[in-house]
Amino acid sequence: MPELARRESVRALLLPRVSNRDGAFQVSVEVIDPTTRSTLWVATEDAHQSQDLLSAMDTLIDGIA
Repeated sequence: MPELARRESVRALLLPRVSNRDGAFQVSVEVIDPTTRSTLWVATEDAHQSQDLLSAMDTLIDGIA
């Protein structure tokens, strides 16, 4: 991964996740430094219904920007 990141000038990787437990969702994103493989930032938002997923994702995106 570090070689590819250098070659492509990648400074960060975003790893999104969505999990479902008993009908409720948890959306998270982790920002990773591709050269050191260390976590730079992580955040999680809850979505109580599937209709709330986009709103939870928007909140996470606002935190990255």
